Amino acid sequence: MKKLLLPTLIISALFISQTAVAKTQDADPFKPLWDAIAYLQEQIDNIELQPGPTGPQGEQGPKGDAGDPATHGAGNIAFMFNGDPAYLLKTDGTVWISNLTPGWGGPLFTEITSDVASLPVPVSDIVDWKYYSLIDKDGNYWYFDYHTGPGFWHNFGPLP
Repeated sequence: MKKLLLPTLIISALFISQTAVAKTQDADPFKPLWDAIAYLQEQIDNIELQPGPTGPQGEQGPKGDAGDPATHGAGNIAFMFNGDPAYLLKTDGTVWISNLTPGWGGPLFTEITSDVASLPVPVSDIVDWKYYSLIDKDGNYWYFDYHTGPGFWHNFGPLP
């Protein structure tokens, strides 16, 4: 019986000491985790949502690859001015006039080779074209003056 009493006392002593240690610690084993979560939530709640002042301009990055050329209109027609007669500006920069005179018998369109066909900017830079006027991609208004001698294109700058 003595042999049985000693192991029983040792096991009882360990059980009592473990119970005492457990009671002295926090009852929630996840309390450190909950404390860490509460701390992080407090940090999130304290984030200032008002932006600060703008920082300095960064260095310019490297130049990108050239893009594909702009495509205007249908097929090879960039713009059409539907007046009487109609005028066409093709993507290659040539200007054409329609021949709608009944019984004339010539081709339906004839290329114009006068100064008005010498465009001041590439066709790919033209946003709007009306034969005697155009607007380029920078917003400049161009007008062809044919009233004062040899005609030429005037750049009036951006529209107001």
